[in-house]
Amino acid sequence: MLAARVLADVFDQVTIFDRDSFPQSPKGRPGTPQSAHGHILLVGGVRAIVDLFPGIMEQLIEAGAIPGDACRDAIVNVRGRRLPRFSSDLKGLLLSRNLLEWQIRRRVAALGNVTFRERSRVTGFLYDEAGSRVSGISISGPENRPEEIHSDLVVDTSGQRSVASHWLRDRQIKVPELVVDAHVGYASRRFERPAVWKEDWKVAAISWFPPKNRCAGGIYPEENGIWIASLVGALDGRPSTDENGFLEHVRKLEDPALLEHIRQSKPVSNIVGYRMQGSRKRSFSNLSRKLDGLLVLGDALCTVNPFYGQGMTIAALQAQKIKQELAGRNLRDRQSLRRAIRSAQKACERMLTVPWLFSTTEDLRHGHRVDGRRTILHRITSWYVDRAIRVQSQRTITALYRTMGMVDNYALLRLPVLLDVLTKPVSIRLKTLFNKGRQRESTAAGAHND
Repeated sequence: MLAARVLADVFDQVTIFDRDSFPQSPKGRPGTPQSAHGHILLVGGVRAIVDLFPGIMEQLIEAGAIPGDACRDAIVNVRGRRLPRFSSDLKGLLLSRNLLEWQIRRRVAALGNVTFRERSRVTGFLYDEAGSRVSGISISGPENRPEEIHSDLVVDTSGQRSVASHWLRDRQIKVPELVVDAHVGYASRRFERPAVWKEDWKVAAISWFPPKNRCAGGIYPEENGIWIASLVGALDGRPSTDENGFLEHVRKLEDPALLEHIRQSKPVSNIVGYRMQGSRKRSFSNLSRKLDGLLVLGDALCTVNPFYGQGMTIAALQAQKIKQELAGRNLRDRQSLRRAIRSAQKACERMLTVPWLFSTTEDLRHGHRVDGRRTILHRITSWYVDRAIRVQSQRTITALYRTMGMVDNYALLRLPVLLDVLTKPVSIRLKTLFNKGRQRESTAAGAHND
């Protein structure tokens, strides 16, 4: 939907094909099973979507979305300690995926040159005679009627289920792919939010602390007085979908914030499980041979562990990248169109560098049982983020949120923050050693006096 909004500004006609029938209200559908789990629109995603759809923030809030300050309104526990909370300009949005998708679909549907083809399953790509350009798609329509659709550009936003790389492999075109699989599993349940809320926070996210604790979880408010508890675990820490196992996972978390509120809340849904097939990052700008006419975005391009809340924000930022890359180009000229598409694909892949690094660094903390290679860059990132968390200063934590929220990928490397991270943990460590030394002296003196 986000890509369609941008492409509608530069193409005469945009057609969206989906295997589902779209609901007429904010409800889930078979093609989005992840809507049963918690979602957060990070700060970078909020800003990108507001840029693409002016006024949508107000519409979402009117429909029940909850605005929040990322630094003030969230309990975030990392490595067994809570991050400090304070007011900031980092404004996020708490809502269900269903509400966000519904509002965006309404805005896109109002565009005069966008058409929806529901209950239409894409079955393959079409190619030009030379086999060097994707020239359209083949589909199976509502009555399973085969049809060929020709176009200047094909965009794959079909998510984790994308088979684009398989279709290209059938034509001896290899798609480079990186995989990190921590064997992550989810279990989520919706509850009624208490009518009277006495806490000073709106959302809680409790990270794991491997290897001693592979259990994580969060509780996120949604519209209509609902909140959703999403539990996550890696390897042998995956949560159960039965009542006792669900609560037992909550008890294992590094922070008690979730347990007491889940106990006091009335469930309004069953427990729904989900098994992730690993984090995957593909590169369609580095195929084994050049192929024009295709743009791959969102989860079809890169899937990361949903616990870090990056998915919707990545999709929004990629739409912004496409908008920037296509602006001012003569897309009616075939060569100019090819260059623009290649440039847009590269830009969408470049912006994944930091989100991919941060999310896979966290997954790789679970050790040698994780499928995937831990590079020297992962090790440095792990060391550096640990130091940033230990500093606990407002400047450093703000930089951490700006990076994780995809507002500024390099906020943690700005000079003042860099100096904080590289110096303050040393002083804390030396102070701790000094205090331990004094304690030993005191104990030794006590033993001598006895």
